[in-house]
Amino acid sequence: MNTYPKLNPAKDEAALISRVTDFVDSFDKKNGKLSIPKSPGGQLDFFGYRDLSFDFDFKTPFVSIKEFLDFSADVSGSGGIYVFGGALRDLAMFGVSGFTSDIDVVVDRSWDVLEPALIKRKAIKNKFGGLRLYVGKMPIDIWNSENTWAFKQGYLKYRGIHSLLETTILNWDSILMDWKKKRLICDPTYFSEIRNRRLDVVFEENPNRLGMLLRVLRHLHQKDAKKISLRACRYLAKETVNFSFEELRNAEIRSYKSAIIELKLYDFFRFEQFKEYSEDLAVSDILHPAPFV
Repeated sequence: MNTYPKLNPAKDEAALISRVTDFVDSFDKKNGKLSIPKSPGGQLDFFGYRDLSFDFDFKTPFVSIKEFLDFSADVSGSGGIYVFGGALRDLAMFGVSGFTSDIDVVVDRSWDVLEPALIKRKAIKNKFGGLRLYVGKMPIDIWNSENTWAFKQGYLKYRGIHSLLETTILNWDSILMDWKKKRLICDPTYFSEIRNRRLDVVFEENPNRLGMLLRVLRHLHQKDAKKISLRACRYLAKETVNFSFEELRNAEIRSYKSAIIELKLYDFFRFEQFKEYSEDLAVSDILHPAPFV
């Protein structure tokens, strides 16, 4: 039985921003969260009083996603706070009802100020050099944009927040939302590629090569791609040589508790080198090839 969310691609930037707002509001309402700022004297402040020195000493966890994002935006000063990747992908492709991701937030030019403030609000350091916190049961990962793995390893050069778009595994993840300005940063073709369900690989280097291979292959099923780029095909042809189907299946079960990657899909990329191809492939031709006559 297919339990994947129904595709409902956002048509443009305004539609996706509206979905982000709806998601934040619906999540906070569902979890019964209401955040009313307090003045230093402790009284409720219905007029939006903000005192950052008070916020720095306020050591309880965040009670809503909006509170976390607004707090981070306040503390960051002239720096930037950006929602990144999977959360925006799910909302762009499926809408609020199809959201299955966690939330990734990147910080530009204010990490030294924001990190200690978030630790005081119960964020904990993770093994990747960033922070993790929870709003209800929702995990949120936060890190300094310049410490993204691709930049630290020297594969790419950081030239500002737009550089993050070059670091994602897939084109569907290559999008940022500037929380302060409520605007998106993405390639001009982003919404047409979502609408046409075209899957592409953006950045091939990864510290977990097997995990990346799994993710791309599962997306051919899970996200219901219609087309796959020639670049992505050649990536899959190169990487399937390095891992047996048994290794792939075992890793898939360990990571996802289920196995949906079929041997015929693995074999297609394992044995096809795509030297004679010149354009995108239809996924239906890969998963359900025409019978030989």
